[in-house]
Amino acid sequence: MQEILVIGSGITGLTAALDLARLSYRVRLVEREAGAGGHAINYACKATETCQQCGACLVSETLRKVLEEPLITLNTSTEVKDLERDQQGVAATLASPSGEEEQTFFPAVLFCTGFIPFDPHKKPHFGYGRIPNMITGFDLEAMLRHEGDVQRPTTGQPPETVAFVQCVGSRDPVSEGAYCSRVCCAYALRMARVMKSQCPDMKITFFYMDIQPFGKNFARLWPKVKSELRMVREMPGEYYPVPGDRIGVIVPSDKGPREEVFDMIVLSIGMRPLPDYAKWAERLGVTLDRDGFLPQGGEKGVFLAGSATGPRDIKECVADAHAAVRRLVQSLQEGV
Repeated sequence: MQEILVIGSGITGLTAALDLARLSYRVRLVEREAGAGGHAINYACKATETCQQCGACLVSETLRKVLEEPLITLNTSTEVKDLERDQQGVAATLASPSGEEEQTFFPAVLFCTGFIPFDPHKKPHFGYGRIPNMITGFDLEAMLRHEGDVQRPTTGQPPETVAFVQCVGSRDPVSEGAYCSRVCCAYALRMARVMKSQCPDMKITFFYMDIQPFGKNFARLWPKVKSELRMVREMPGEYYPVPGDRIGVIVPSDKGPREEVFDMIVLSIGMRPLPDYAKWAERLGVTLDRDGFLPQGGEKGVFLAGSATGPRDIKECVADAHAAVRRLVQSLQEGV
């Protein structure tokens, strides 16, 4: 029975591993972090009056199935040190948590290594890490998932006024992220609606350049969004602490700059490629795309899927995992 190497245990890797096991392949699923599930294991359900199709619930359920599948071996805290491709497959050097290295041959390898969130410390004018109650969308996801509601970090109480600031680290050539991360509008608007559902009196402002439509129900949801949230098509230019652990911003406009003050600000940070993608592209003889992500598709024993190849949401990663497994299996069957 052939064993396939799947690198990365986010939703893409988990889905691909299950698909391969159901086709009677053994799978070595490796994850360099201590826990499986990737970023999305900390994403919150965003249902309000109905399910919002955000996909967050898929991650825990898929991970449970992977852990129960005897054909899948999950190795966490395991790093892929090297890959060497030939006509028969790929020799992989894996480093265990103890640091011991193992070289194993696989007929095919599937990269599902995902992305890293943009680090807002790289844009110091926001004051992330310096100004109290300034958090990221990923911080808010984890808060909603594990605490069940939104709380000001300084008080543990719900904020009365909140601002979301979009495109932090996206659509920004200065920080090498000129592309749209595509998922930020969806996750921010869904979380804002959850917060408004939990605390109807909460005043939520949404600063944006434009809105990336999401989901087949976007046209129906958009009027609700505009009625529940204060949508401002302007971007604050300055951020500073205000007494009471509040946050002041200066918003430029055609009528001149104005000051606004909030109890909490959420920075909607974008998706970035992993720094080691350049190394893997050179090692595997492929070319990164213009944004630094791995190319889509794959050949000669190495296949790529999910947000390793560009920004995608959970449902798109699942679909891409299915497609990558089909390509991989077809390649093995054809002896390519």
